[in-house]
Amino acid sequence: MDARIVKIEISSTSQPSPFTPNPEVIQPKDSVFWFNETDDSHQPAPDGGGDDQWVKQPIDSGKGCPQVVFQSNGAFPYHCVAHPEEKGTIIVSDLVEIRRDDGVNVTFDEVEVLPGSYVSWANRDIEGQPHWPVSQAFHVPTEIAPQTRSAPILFSSAGSFDYTCKIHPGEKGTVTVAIP
Repeated sequence: MDARIVKIEISSTSQPSPFTPNPEVIQPKDSVFWFNETDDSHQPAPDGGGDDQWVKQPIDSGKGCPQVVFQSNGAFPYHCVAHPEEKGTIIVSDLVEIRRDDGVNVTFDEVEVLPGSYVSWANRDIEGQPHWPVSQAFHVPTEIAPQTRSAPILFSSAGSFDYTCKIHPGEKGTVTVAIP
């Protein structure tokens, strides 16, 4: 799947955080930029301080900032430098595609991630069927409608996690969490 460019709006109407969407779920290599729709300047910065600033200058009203590329899987909490109480999170998640390529059989992409990684499922079923990955170790909270993505699931420990589709029990997949 190609890398995407994702917009996060900074809006005075979004509560409790001005960042929309929050959290934002993206894939590795996707880019994010913030667009300021408020009257104040804002500067998103990763939590934890240091010199690792995503946005080098405050974003003025009606302006956007340069894109920030997220290379690795994980959760990235951030705040506004000018308004530290304003917080957001970017979750970088690997993606498992659910496909019905031959018009009959549904396949789940195999995925291998490191411990502490997130995984989401994208429903690409050409027949428009919902799917719902579940296992004893995890389950996606709701069915995945056609052409949408699931919420990200955090895989903390190493192992091989087999799952089935709650709606179509014959459909199976595996998430492998491996230590390098």
